[in-house]
Amino acid sequence: MPRNRRNVPRKERVEEIVAAATARFVQHGYRATSISDIAADIGIASGAVHWYFPTKDDLFAAVFARIVQDDTSGETSDPVMGAGAESKADSEAELVAFLVEREPFKLLHHDAHALLEQSDAVAQVHDQMHQQLNTMLLNAVAEHCPEGTSLTRIANTAHFLLEGILCTPKREQSIDEVISFAVDALVAAAGSTQRQATHS
Repeated sequence: MPRNRRNVPRKERVEEIVAAATARFVQHGYRATSISDIAADIGIASGAVHWYFPTKDDLFAAVFARIVQDDTSGETSDPVMGAGAESKADSEAELVAFLVEREPFKLLHHDAHALLEQSDAVAQVHDQMHQQLNTMLLNAVAEHCPEGTSLTRIANTAHFLLEGILCTPKREQSIDEVISFAVDALVAAAGSTQRQATHS
């Protein structure tokens, strides 16, 4: 006999709502999706969704967090001191794989940007994602730099490069080509800033 819908455990219900919301947001975008659409997809009342996610922004933040979550993010080391810092092997390939896996959800990044000013929940998830991606990119750069190279001066540039990669709706190059170019450019910039710091 099937379980009563009202007796679904909280964790299972949250998973169900987030999965339905993900499908809706990916297919229709944030603006064209309503809480009632998501509720109808899983056969519950809109109020039941609001019980777990008070606003549509809160639900979108949960979806966005699930999409960008990386189980290995806690193992990523601080790359600021370049190759001297312990980093995971082949960080560039790791970053490319991370972005390729999330390519189907790329348009949600645009929706997240539109919500940054109005939703603290979305802004927090967006910032966490960028901290993770920035670290991954700088780790990839560090693997190509001499030991002790400081990457502090290029950290902002790395951030803006990633932002551009994520926000470009269409690109002619593959993700691995774009990341390879970004890494090469940042390695050159790190070497240049290191030389300037040495001679100043």
